[in-house]
Amino acid sequence: MSVYIDTQSHLHHDQQQNLAVSCPHCQVLSHITPMAVPKYDQLVTFRPKQVGIVFRCDSCNAPVFLKFNAKMYAASRVELSATFVELERAKEKFSFTYLPEEAELLFKEALSCYSAVCFNAFASMCRRTAQVVFAELGNSGKPQAVR
Repeated sequence: MSVYIDTQSHLHHDQQQNLAVSCPHCQVLSHITPMAVPKYDQLVTFRPKQVGIVFRCDSCNAPVFLKFNAKMYAASRVELSATFVELERAKEKFSFTYLPEEAELLFKEALSCYSAVCFNAFASMCRRTAQVVFAELGNSGKPQAVR
């Protein structure tokens, strides 16, 4: 699969008509359309290792940001990796009714960290959530009565 930016600063993508991601705004698996592609001249001048491109969600028209690794700088184009990183992710959906209120708040914050690709913060928040749940269960392993 070939992804590149030509000298006219146009993005060429073999799977462009089939490129779809889960939109972080409307949370629908939707096709995306490139809206802001970096200028070829600036890419060749600065030669960044990663290139960011703004796409538009075809469902809700919200911006979707993707980051590609630059593979090669040629005379007529800038080759990009076929794989990309989503800078924003769709929020995870869970039922929180089984959790104590304090644990629910901590777990929601953990999921926000995960959606923001902050994996160390996510791990820390999961640990804090587990500590609250274990404290709620007590030594017997059964939920304690609400105080």
